[in-house]
Amino acid sequence: MDDNRIELELTGMGSSGEAVGHHNRKVVFVPFGISGERVLARVTEDAKRCLRAELTDVLSPSPHRITALCPHFGVCGGCQWQHIAYSEQLACKEAIVSQQLTHRGHIANPPVRPAIGMSDPWGYRNQVDFCVGPGGELGFWDIAYRNFVPIDHCMVVDPWLWDLAAEVDLEGAGMYSMSVRSGLNTDDVLVIFESQDDLAPALELDLPVSCVLRHDDGSIVTLAGEPFYHEVLGKRAFRISANSFFPVNTAALEVLLSVVEENLHLVGYETLLDLFCGVGTFGISLADRVAQVISIDSDSEVIEDAQVNGAGCDNATFIAGDIERALSAIAQPVNAAIVSAPPAGCPACTWAGLGRLRPQRIVYLSENVNSLAHDARQISDLGYVLQEIQPLDMFPQTSLVFTASLWSLSR
Repeated sequence: MDDNRIELELTGMGSSGEAVGHHNRKVVFVPFGISGERVLARVTEDAKRCLRAELTDVLSPSPHRITALCPHFGVCGGCQWQHIAYSEQLACKEAIVSQQLTHRGHIANPPVRPAIGMSDPWGYRNQVDFCVGPGGELGFWDIAYRNFVPIDHCMVVDPWLWDLAAEVDLEGAGMYSMSVRSGLNTDDVLVIFESQDDLAPALELDLPVSCVLRHDDGSIVTLAGEPFYHEVLGKRAFRISANSFFPVNTAALEVLLSVVEENLHLVGYETLLDLFCGVGTFGISLADRVAQVISIDSDSEVIEDAQVNGAGCDNATFIAGDIERALSAIAQPVNAAIVSAPPAGCPACTWAGLGRLRPQRIVYLSENVNSLAHDARQISDLGYVLQEIQPLDMFPQTSLVFTASLWSLSR
């Protein structure tokens, strides 16, 4: 046997998507494995406390192992779990949440609910970020984020959006990046280009889309149409500008809105804090259920979108700027809070501010289970008890785990 090859049993799934085993008292991370399998793997990295290995042979396959639908799977870095049956993907995400909250969040027997999946876990993405090859071809980075991989079709992108992107001719345009974002309930489309030396492409458009050029400093130049698009959730339309964040899965977002509303148990008298509010999706959607909404984000551009989106909500206030100052300026009692955590988790000032305001209920939203586990300790230290945690599959075929956790004040 190759000196670098080891035989091992995979006993779990890691938070980054790799299967996990043990060899010579070290943890071994094996991409594209599945918990319960016995495999041969070639060691590619020997660190102090762990090994990283490349799967070479599956000696005893999991009953959940399937053939990936996408021919680019295993090369393209977009999906990690197409080789796992979808029902098992959901089970793995539940297990990862429970494991991280137990071992890193120090919460015994965390109340993790069954993950909410999608009826169709394909073609869900409402936006796609392409790299552009030297001949104008579209593609993504490989799994090591080192090499360009030309892609002729992506199975997790909405088919209509993919077909539209394929119509754009970038040969000779000097582009290195193209993002296509859409409102799947509105058919609005915004195309965002990034180019060498910030040079604008020559456009000949036969498509009803808006186009902008994003400069290296983040500034936006409108090339056609408007520098934003719209999406409709429930009865409200939301404007999303080129630099504003919006979830990639519209169908799952609609489910998430229902979960958040159900967990908050709003009765009408409350002041609701919407922290890291983005374009105002949650606070505005719930404005007619409360007495007042206070929406805060450090990004002034997204607050401009939120103010437009909240037009007509007389009980909504939008604040842009430093989070610590914004929280310290709130004088009235806050009854409930939605915290849409940044991917890296919340800054320390978040917990100082919430500790002063002491809302009775907090719904904490996270797309990073490691950050969730870290912040869970901070929330617990404020005197909150985890009531339930609901995984939602915002990112099928990937190892990313989105969660909505409900915390109530105990003292």
